Amino acid sequence: MCDFAGTPRIETTRLILDKLNTNDAEVIYNCLMRDSEVNRFMMQYRADTLQQAIEYIESITDMCDQPEYTYWAVRRDGRFIGTVSLYASLTHRRGSVAYQLISGEWGKGYATEALRAAVRYAFCRLGLHRLEAELFSENVRSARVLKKCGFHSESTAKDKVYKDGTYHDVLTYVCFSERDDYV
Repeated sequence: MCDFAGTPRIETTRLILDKLNTNDAEVIYNCLMRDSEVNRFMMQYRADTLQQAIEYIESITDMCDQPEYTYWAVRRDGRFIGTVSLYASLTHRRGSVAYQLISGEWGKGYATEALRAAVRYAFCRLGLHRLEAELFSENVRSARVLKKCGFHSESTAKDKVYKDGTYHDVLTYVCFSERDDYV
């Protein structure tokens, strides 16, 4: 089990996952929160100003002082390209993951590589048994990433999220620690 807080640095073949900081705010604001391609699949908070993006990052940084929350900046060659987050219920040995990449970095395998690192961390370091991820049913690319990381579709919640004047079905994908195809 986990008895520490903070965001650990993880290195993969091509990426570094490390602590998100306010220096990332401008890229997050311009390349994630204001990009309509990225934004159409986001269920979470959106900032309307750079200052709101900074405040959002500060709130995430504060949450990451608790062992249940981990929020990584994904970097390639030192450059911010996205995020991966993990919420872990250590008592119940389950968690949820989310991720997003700058649209210019889609299709290069970075989301799969970053998510695999987060899944390994959740299972091997935190001792979790179950992970889940939610996504809009129309987010086919994200479903492919999840499948490559050992997740499978568990359920569909009809009209779960109301966004931009439309109801969206939300799929829940799950992965279990006894599977070995997440590595």
